[in-house]
Amino acid sequence: LYFWFEIVLLVVIPVAAFMSKRVLNNPLYLYWTAIIEIMGLITNRINVSITSMEFTNHANYVPKWPELMLTTAVVAAGVVAFRYAVLYLDVFPRRAKRESWLTASTPAQA
Repeated sequence: LYFWFEIVLLVVIPVAAFMSKRVLNNPLYLYWTAIIEIMGLITNRINVSITSMEFTNHANYVPKWPELMLTTAVVAAGVVAFRYAVLYLDVFPRRAKRESWLTASTPAQA
């Protein structure tokens, strides 16, 4: 049951969404569809590794804190590497800077 949940909700639906022009033309939809697809891949790897480990060893597996910290560090390094790639390798086209809503000057309230 968990396998089918994983395949249908976290793989098939995002792949179908990636074929939609509505998703491909909207950065917000594209971002969340990609996040769901990544969650599907992570869920698949966890499902396969833990299920196979429990089946072969007949033991329960709970990751230790160093494993969790290493995984967190690898993900953080990927985020930092992507950020530097975007900043210094001109990954996205440059646009004129817009004024942020936080720094926008507003008229004084009366």
